[in-house]
Amino acid sequence: MLSSRTFRYLLNLILLLGGIILVTGFARANKAGSESKQIAADTALQAFSNEITRFYPMAAGIVQEDSTRTIVMDAKARQLGYLLYTSPYTDHVEGYNGPTPVVIAFGTDDRILGTMLLEHDETPSFARRVEKAGLYESWNGKTAEEALAEEVDAVSGATYTSEAVITCVQKRLEIYIGQKKNKKADVWGIVRTGGTIAVILIALVCFFSPSKAKPFRLYLLALSIVFLGFLKGTFLSLEGTYHWLSTGFPFATQWLLIGLFALAVLLPLITNKPFYCRWVCPFGAAQELMGKLSRRKVHIPPQWIKVLTSVRRYLLLLVVVLLIFNVAGDLSKWEPFAAFSFRSASVWVLVLAGLILLASIFVQQPWCRFFCPTGQLLESVRKCSPRNLRHSHPKN
Repeated sequence: MLSSRTFRYLLNLILLLGGIILVTGFARANKAGSESKQIAADTALQAFSNEITRFYPMAAGIVQEDSTRTIVMDAKARQLGYLLYTSPYTDHVEGYNGPTPVVIAFGTDDRILGTMLLEHDETPSFARRVEKAGLYESWNGKTAEEALAEEVDAVSGATYTSEAVITCVQKRLEIYIGQKKNKKADVWGIVRTGGTIAVILIALVCFFSPSKAKPFRLYLLALSIVFLGFLKGTFLSLEGTYHWLSTGFPFATQWLLIGLFALAVLLPLITNKPFYCRWVCPFGAAQELMGKLSRRKVHIPPQWIKVLTSVRRYLLLLVVVLLIFNVAGDLSKWEPFAAFSFRSASVWVLVLAGLILLASIFVQQPWCRFFCPTGQLLESVRKCSPRNLRHSHPKN
């Protein structure tokens, strides 16, 4: 006969695995459906695509020159310019939430008229931030050789997206002119990545030696906010997790974030102790630091605590149901984490993050304890630790 704890353990395991399989299946089905619709649309409307009418208002037809260039013609069959599409050459290059296909438009003088991001799954706020920053005009007026030699900086607040766009443009130009770009060392990028790795390593030390970590916790919290939050944007979220389930893990571009995700899942499974939420999460760190501004906290009755702690479970369940029916919308707006990229975050996310941080002064980490669906997902993983099953058997 199964004990009640064993039954709960098995039920949690079945629900977690079943939910992941269900969401993954529907995510991939929805992805395949949208791609097939896009292919059909591209075939039917190719002559009137946005990139052609935007750069060549007088366009009347196109001619595909092998797989190298797409020639754009006017009504009298005169060449207006040509297009270089980064896809399929750079389909492996991904931003924060998916591939970033770009088109590069040239005039008849072989100089770039502009670049444009095509159909994509990238987080809308990040895509808008890149466009507003003028990244797509960075190569205007240059030849392919000049553009390839141009050093273009990533956009603060949309680092993953802008770096992916820059890489796509450079790799496509490399293919077109048949030479490799001589890349200079990205010192600032090395500092951001190195600092983020250092914070994660310090968090690992604290995780395995929590009693010795107390004097350094404040420093860890601050470093997490600076590096994982503002500088690198390396944090786990529902949006990122759902994208990985639907399209796979982009190890080439997000190896650090994927490594952090692996630690966040494997360490709790092995030790039955939370890692990411307790030691790494930059938004959790921000709440904890805000809480230190006041020692006096609002007293919440135990019965209300019990009700509030169940909210995030139902919130996660709601998101899963909406994802299955493909009506969840922009997942980045379900959580306040995008506020670290404040230049590209929506007003709603900034307001949500601000209210949560303000509440953190009077209530201990309200988002983490009561509302965070990502935290609930990681907690569900922790409950699947074999140690919980071992503890379910009473001693004789």
